[in-house]
Amino acid sequence: MDNYKKAIEQLAKNSTNIEFDNEGKEHAAIVLSSMIKNAKKDVKLYSGQLNSEVANNALFLNAFNKFIEAKFTIQVILEEIPNNTDGQSKALKRVVDLANNPVYNVSYKIADKSFRDNLSKLFHENKPYHFAVSDSKAYRIETDPKNYKAICNFNDTKITKKLENVFDAFFKRN
Repeated sequence: MDNYKKAIEQLAKNSTNIEFDNEGKEHAAIVLSSMIKNAKKDVKLYSGQLNSEVANNALFLNAFNKFIEAKFTIQVILEEIPNNTDGQSKALKRVVDLANNPVYNVSYKIADKSFRDNLSKLFHENKPYHFAVSDSKAYRIETDPKNYKAICNFNDTKITKKLENVFDAFFKRN
């Protein structure tokens, strides 16, 4: 795992434009934490509910919390927020707690059918894949949420622009 983490951190640090596959909850946490750690302005996440399997990972939480404390922007679109707070990840609780605090640049919205439909149009499979984007260049698109399988790149502005267009349009509209 250390070799994987080092390789991912090097790709992120150098903003390398290479698409690579990513699978498993630990690998997901490594890629997402590297995206967040190397971002200089914003992170946008579309997720089911910031699943505890990844969002409670120490590496992810550390990067996530440092980013928030640095007053950078985190925007999240969720499928849902679990009613039972015991089922919420630490990251989700932090997003919900800070969303209305003007000191922090944290906000979230709940996805609607229109957002999912517009997002689906970007993919050949016509599915609204969960994704993360940082600084309009890095992305992780989860193509198989059950196995945390994704495609990633730390410097592809063409794909991130398409994802951000749908994301930003929804955020502005709602």
